[in-house]
Amino acid sequence: NGFSTFTNPSLHAMGLKAAEPGPYKLKVPPTVPHLPKQPTSSGHRDQGSAMIRVEFAEGVSSYFQQLVLRCFDDFFTYSSGQIVNKNKKRNVTQMDLSNGNDVRRFFMKRFINPHFKDTVFAWRSFGKLCSQAYLEWQNAEFLFQNGIRTYCPVCFGEKIFMGVERASFFVTEEIKGMCLHHLVSKNWHSFGKYEREQIMTSLGNFVKRIHDAGISMPDLYIWH
Repeated sequence: NGFSTFTNPSLHAMGLKAAEPGPYKLKVPPTVPHLPKQPTSSGHRDQGSAMIRVEFAEGVSSYFQQLVLRCFDDFFTYSSGQIVNKNKKRNVTQMDLSNGNDVRRFFMKRFINPHFKDTVFAWRSFGKLCSQAYLEWQNAEFLFQNGIRTYCPVCFGEKIFMGVERASFFVTEEIKGMCLHHLVSKNWHSFGKYEREQIMTSLGNFVKRIHDAGISMPDLYIWH
């Protein structure tokens, strides 16, 4: 199976402990919980007979309801965030939200009439047609089940017409801490031989865990 889900390889995720008093000591984020087996969900058909569904991870539905983000259109037409990546078929929006307490940062990936090749890939992965958002939701759960840390999924939604995806979205919450790409680009030249070997060995072990789970990741770049 191929996975497009980012694994966010931080030092902690790779099992690497920062040396003291090294310049790259990180605050380790808490363990990300598994997706619930029965997430909060809602579904209906619109006037064009498209099937619309939105599912939330356990405990987050009420948070988004307070921010008037309840149904598919609330999310898909959301325009207050900052677009950080965009092409004709999808875009990624950074959402800094607050219900009166601390600001929480989320990222929403929106898919619009996905490429035929992506639809075929989803069918090959699950044996049925499914949306790109549902594919990423399931990929994240599979990674968690195999002890591989990834971003924290909070909800997804999809609009399906005659079994074919028309649009979907997938929302994740930011993981606190420095990612491997930033760590290496900022500090690599200041590391000694031992620190560099420690990072490379831990990265190799981390990728081995991914391969041992039967996962092929053709786009496993350092910023993924």
